Amino acid sequence: MAKLVNEGAPDNQAREVFRKQDRDCQIKATAKNLLTFTLIETDPTSPETILVWIGLNLHTAPIPKLRDAFEDALAMLTSSLPKKNAD
Repeated sequence: MAKLVNEGAPDNQAREVFRKQDRDCQIKATAKNLLTFTLIETDPTSPETILVWIGLNLHTAPIPKLRDAFEDALAMLTSSLPKKNAD
């Protein structure tokens, strides 16, 4: 994801990659009958929530998953969309 969000906010190509990852994750969770929770980029607490997750999973999650989560947090931080409280 870093290549897609190299400088500044995510562009349309990066957003489509993010959407595909979200759909893939949702499909896998649904197939396993697992509950999910979604963070959105307009919620100002989303990047911090992701960073806390990274800290809690630093020694157990695979490095690519940690990197992907960090890049998602960066993309949310640099997003040009206006921030608002979660719905």
